[in-house]
Amino acid sequence: MQKSILIYTLVACVLLYITENIYHPVYSVQMIQKIVSFLVIPLIIAYICNRTVWRAGKMSRTSVIYGVSLGLVSMVVIGVTYMLLRDMIDWSAIRASMEARHITEQTFLIVFLYIMFGNSLLEEYFFRGIVHYQMSSISRVGAYALSALMFSLYHITIFGTWFSGWILGLALVGLILGGVFFSWLYERTWGIWSAWIFHIFADLAILIIGYREFFL
Repeated sequence: MQKSILIYTLVACVLLYITENIYHPVYSVQMIQKIVSFLVIPLIIAYICNRTVWRAGKMSRTSVIYGVSLGLVSMVVIGVTYMLLRDMIDWSAIRASMEARHITEQTFLIVFLYIMFGNSLLEEYFFRGIVHYQMSSISRVGAYALSALMFSLYHITIFGTWFSGWILGLALVGLILGGVFFSWLYERTWGIWSAWIFHIFADLAILIIGYREFFL
């Protein structure tokens, strides 16, 4: 099962890269693809294999405290990073990507809410609840490494064309460290919920920055 999960994760990331960078779909198509890749197909695999392939855990007071407190810290870190690097980011490339996906000021709120609550949950369910959980039965270090690496590569397929040079490298390092931290939260509370709440706050900071840059 673990080898199947590894192979499927690689295939899913490659397909997302192809869709994102070759076909440039509208955001609704991209959203459907993620739901199918991260939720529907793993459920089908679980049904066919007649076994549990994930561990989501239960939301507890501890997971909420971890998620909210650390999420607020992440918003501050992201805000400071934005202020330091704002003039080095190619905002025109990001705007072009948004326009290609029909993301306008009128549709931004819908996308905003989906990314915060839906997309973040899908990512935590897949990269921590499935990938980390499956690999941890083989190697704890391998679970951290694989889930963080796949998490970062997945995001690079989405915005790899937005940055270049050392900023892209910095983004990749940040994503890998973020993936490791999400896995630590997953193990600390043995569930995806603290990482999900943290993820919501981090996405909120990024989306606020995006709205400020493009619509204010």
